[in-house]
Amino acid sequence: MKKILFVIGSTRRHSFNRQLANRAKVLLEGSAEVEELQFDDVPFVNQDLEVPVPAAVARVRQSVVEADALWIFSPEYNLSYPGYLKNLIDWLSRPSDPTDRKSPSVLRGKKVTVAGAG
Repeated sequence: MKKILFVIGSTRRHSFNRQLANRAKVLLEGSAEVEELQFDDVPFVNQDLEVPVPAAVARVRQSVVEADALWIFSPEYNLSYPGYLKNLIDWLSRPSDPTDRKSPSVLRGKKVTVAGAG
């Protein structure tokens, strides 16, 4: 069974996007395994922190590696997406091995879709 990693870009416990993700989870029941990525402990991106990789960053990267696809549920903030979500994407887009700038990011080749409720 395919594994879909849900990334919810709102920190509100009962946000519209969390409600949308919960509804999508129900609809996918029996068709795919769904896991929600917990990333509220990921530090702000800072190249001084890249080596060694912070534990929270290593954990979320591993979750992405293990998933077949990502489904991002994001609100719109000021004609863009939230900084909270941007920070996560920045960490995930960096080389998976920070000592080798040519190593691919964990996002490389991943199927990703984005949804939003407002």
